[in-house]
Amino acid sequence: MFLLTKTPFGRMSNAVRDNPERAAFIGYNVRHVRWIAFTLSATFAGAAGSLHAINYEHIGFESVSIVQSGQVLFMAFIGGVGHFVGPVIGAIGLTYLDSVLLDITEAWLLYLGVTFSVIVAFAPGGLAGLIVMHGPIARTNKSLLLTLIKPYSSAIGSTLIAVIGLIGIIEMLYFKSLISKGEGEVIIFWTEFNANGIASWLMFSVLILSGIYLCKITYPKAREGWDNAISVVKTEISS
Repeated sequence: MFLLTKTPFGRMSNAVRDNPERAAFIGYNVRHVRWIAFTLSATFAGAAGSLHAINYEHIGFESVSIVQSGQVLFMAFIGGVGHFVGPVIGAIGLTYLDSVLLDITEAWLLYLGVTFSVIVAFAPGGLAGLIVMHGPIARTNKSLLLTLIKPYSSAIGSTLIAVIGLIGIIEMLYFKSLISKGEGEVIIFWTEFNANGIASWLMFSVLILSGIYLCKITYPKAREGWDNAISVVKTEISS
């Protein structure tokens, strides 16, 4: 599949995807290119289905359900549809999280939906796009990547604080509304919290507010570090 993307047909497929009007203007049959691409994708999908059948030794209606199709789209968009490794990253990540988090929380699908929404809203290129965008910096001046470690780490840390607080609130709400039958003890992050007590709610709320406050401080610094690195790269390339 990767070698196919390097052929003239693969590059033409990208052109048809990005700008079909221009591809048609220079003489390519857009419908024919899409037909071949669809046929090849069906071939690879059939091969994947065969491997799936060999691996699980069972094929039921759930294997071709809308849930399965939606999960594949989630993998592609979260990983990044504009890069070859994007769907690979998305498939590995979501499969791992699905197998791990499914035994930890019943609200896994909610987290998946929130993750998908955040990726589409703030990183349309997916996780692979966030990685590839640093390619020019790595090729031009690798030392600039080291300068981004501190602001990026601060921004990621601030985000994690808010995410931990949000997960705590979601887990307690989910526990109170769907699971709890008078009990108040819920396990979050391998720690027992009292969903009936105000202390747990207050602690996670403080984490959310603290994370948001820190994000307002660290995100501009991360953006500033990125802008400085890109400006240096542009200067070195032009010179």
